[in-house]
Amino acid sequence: YCTTGCQILSGIFTVATGYTLKAFAEEFLFPPLDIAGDRPWSADQQKFNYGGVSLQLSARDMLKIGQLYQNKGSFHGEQVVSREWIENSGTPQMETHQTMLYANQYGFLWWIGEQQRIQYYFANGYGGQFICIFPELDLLVIAQSELNNEYHEPGEQWINTISLIMNDILNSVL
Repeated sequence: YCTTGCQILSGIFTVATGYTLKAFAEEFLFPPLDIAGDRPWSADQQKFNYGGVSLQLSARDMLKIGQLYQNKGSFHGEQVVSREWIENSGTPQMETHQTMLYANQYGFLWWIGEQQRIQYYFANGYGGQFICIFPELDLLVIAQSELNNEYHEPGEQWINTISLIMNDILNSVL
């Protein structure tokens, strides 16, 4: 994962479609998911929404995106995103060589791993925001963290959160 690469994708997307990421999401993605309101999403000087950071979603909204992926692009019976895209985005595209904790592969903006022979993929955000999908278990875990403790660094909180998901939550289900 590379924030710069995601930002380049945002620019390519905007030029190719005529929609910023935010405008596209507000017209085509958020309404069918019942994600209401104006979601904060910063943009660069060229007005391209940041592709890898800065979208602010509530835990409920993150849950809806997780359900969309868990249900192969369908939400409340409506196909919102193509099944093929969902399957491809959670399919390994490259090896990470363990540069990311709990993920040895990377798909299309999703980290992919395996724990105790259970495969999963997850999206993550600054300081401990996670959407974790365990398809074989029909399990979806959402975590949202707020950095408000002067003794925790974002990286430490991130590690604590993903470790809790992969060790405590996953182990309690198995």
